[in-house]
Amino acid sequence: MTELKQKILIEGMHCNACEKTIAKAVKNLPGIFGINVNYRNKIAEISFDSEKASMQQAINAIKSKGYKASIYNGSEQSIENEKIDDNSFEER
Repeated sequence: MTELKQKILIEGMHCNACEKTIAKAVKNLPGIFGINVNYRNKIAEISFDSEKASMQQAINAIKSKGYKASIYNGSEQSIENEKIDDNSFEER
């Protein structure tokens, strides 16, 4: 098991209810250890087992709730359908 942490930039959150909606959608995925969502800074930080979960699964879960999402690269960037580089994960 390899535990990784990754941040996701999310567009469209307005309140604490948005945070809860996203957290519930992602934390129910297999291999997710935890998620911390902050609507003010548009970031979700996810801890996950890289052998059981992927960031694409988390992004798809977020998008299924009506939000735009992409891997956070350290700056607010345009959120589009970006290719996810599995080598960009921070190993813990």
